[in-house]
Amino acid sequence: MQFSRFILPCLICGILLSANNAMAQDVGKSTPIVLLQGLDRTTARTSSFEVARNKSVFFGRLEIYMRYCKKSEPTEVPDNTAFLEIYEYPLTRRGIIAQSLREAELKDIAENVGEQERLSRKLKREKFIIEEYGAEILQEAFEPTRVFSGWMVSSSPPLNPLEHPVYDVWVSSCLQK
Repeated sequence: MQFSRFILPCLICGILLSANNAMAQDVGKSTPIVLLQGLDRTTARTSSFEVARNKSVFFGRLEIYMRYCKKSEPTEVPDNTAFLEIYEYPLTRRGIIAQSLREAELKDIAENVGEQERLSRKLKREKFIIEEYGAEILQEAFEPTRVFSGWMVSSSPPLNPLEHPVYDVWVSSCLQK
């Protein structure tokens, strides 16, 4: 009788510990998706958007890449930390065209369009732009400007913010979809 009184609590503790370890395995590791919030100061609108690891998403003229996102350990203060790279397309004719071409390319990828069809669509878009603006518009030297590269922490957005006159971006959480 006394033996079972000792064994039963030990078994229950063992089961609970193994369940906690299984749940905690995801915590502390990089998650595949980060949930971001963004503010466009010109329109005063906030948006929520998800970015998958090593993928990008557009927010206004910004292209945002997430490289790493981590939740804090269960024994620590709840927090989410993400490493982001943010590029800005300039508000020039070439910048707007480059951004629209990149957005269309990302849309084709998201729709799982085949490589040959994607190339065909890209050539059609470029042909339209050449007819509309002239061939020199595609030959101009152009690269988007990196405006941020670093860690953002959800519990303390002012710690390492994106310093931009129009856009504000901050981390909400790391997701495990």
